[in-house]
Amino acid sequence: MSRIWGALLGALLIPWGGAQDEAPLKYSEISEQLGLGKADALLRDAKYWEAAVEYRNALLQPGDREAARIPFALALLAHGNADYAGQELRRAQLLYDGFERLSLELNGSFVDQLRKVQPDSPDGWGACAYAWIRAGDREAARKSLDRYVQSRGTDDFARALDRMSGKPVEAVPPSEKKEELTDLQEKAEKLPTAVPPIPKPGAPEVAGPSSFRRPMILKEETLEP
Repeated sequence: MSRIWGALLGALLIPWGGAQDEAPLKYSEISEQLGLGKADALLRDAKYWEAAVEYRNALLQPGDREAARIPFALALLAHGNADYAGQELRRAQLLYDGFERLSLELNGSFVDQLRKVQPDSPDGWGACAYAWIRAGDREAARKSLDRYVQSRGTDDFARALDRMSGKPVEAVPPSEKKEELTDLQEKAEKLPTAVPPIPKPGAPEVAGPSSFRRPMILKEETLEP
């Protein structure tokens, strides 16, 4: 009886929301499964625009490819489109079960580029928070996450980043501007595989709800910066 009781007690003591307690997913294996080698090489070489195009083309292929949204978002972030990156990360958190467990490393060039990003919106702060967590800078991640929470409140995305950062986030009521923000989760449920077009350098910002209704650019077409 003591063994049975011990097993039951152990089960009850498992922390709630155990995504962080499960084994991490190696990005190298996911990348190989999805054929992201070319895009990864471009990202490592700091060719962020070209990498974003390759990741986006991978997302347009049939099958479960939601994991590719994460490096896609990182390429967009380094390219300078923090809003778009944040939207894709929020969609990845909603659609990809391994969002919190996917283990990937960011090289020095990416971190240097990340320091230059100056987000001015909740999605941008959320994207930076995720990137700083993966870069191992908890202080920078916490600052970005706090800014996100101040605008959006403690939504599912904020809670996921909080678990990944290893520090509790203080619940802050959403600002009055929350009513003006897009309910991305509802749109993601309606368009689970939609990928907005990538803006070219110097082009007007396209991130936002209207971009999800724009025609996709097929893989055969070439997007040049």
